[in-house]
Amino acid sequence: FNIKETRLLHLPSSPINAGEMESQRNPQIQKVFRTLHLGSGAATMGLNSSPSYVIAKEGIRGLTKTAATAWGRFGITVNTVCPMAETPLFASYWDTLTDRQKAEELEQIPLRRMGDGQHDVGATIVFLAGPGGSYITSRTLHVDGGRSFYDR
Repeated sequence: FNIKETRLLHLPSSPINAGEMESQRNPQIQKVFRTLHLGSGAATMGLNSSPSYVIAKEGIRGLTKTAATAWGRFGITVNTVCPMAETPLFASYWDTLTDRQKAEELEQIPLRRMGDGQHDVGATIVFLAGPGGSYITSRTLHVDGGRSFYDR
């Protein structure tokens, strides 16, 4: 799910079309709109292993900021989550590493473990989509055990 697919969600035909929302807004009906994108710590840190991947993920973060600015007046929050969690794709990479390489990888994560997709990443997404996320917008949240401790 990269920039092309994300951009499609933001086309004028999207249900989140600002002009359409303006004309249909009813102050008596409280609706909550959240848009959450998936980014990557590899992109925010500028890792050079896959430039096209980094470009796509950073494009998503740019779209997040633009949409948050445009849609904030409608109460729509837009954020990016950069997860680092065990997935089948990650497992295929992890299985190629020696025990020493695995230890070195985990040493780069302050919490010294890989994230869990449901308990770590999923819980963050549920928080952002719920009432607790109502005043958080245009942000990139790294759910990676502290691995991406800076954002260039």
